[in-house]
Amino acid sequence: MNWNQIFHRLQQRGQNWLQQTASDLQLLVDTSQLNRRTRTAWRQGRTIRASYLLADHQRRRITRRREIRRLVEGRTSCRGIGF
Repeated sequence: MNWNQIFHRLQQRGQNWLQQTASDLQLLVDTSQLNRRTRTAWRQGRTIRASYLLADHQRRRITRRREIRRLVEGRTSCRGIGF
């Protein structure tokens, strides 16, 4: 495997990583699916509690999405690059 092939594969993996990161950031911005406890805390002015619940909710959504992505696409690793 020459350096050009290695560079191309690294570039592909970098692009894939950026796309996954961008989709995760979109999830963080999307608040349409907030759970009931978060909305209630926000309405009652308990912003610290609401922020904590929001962060936990988004973390679980991102984790769930990664698990689904792994099941659908399979695991990816750097083994095929030659490192």
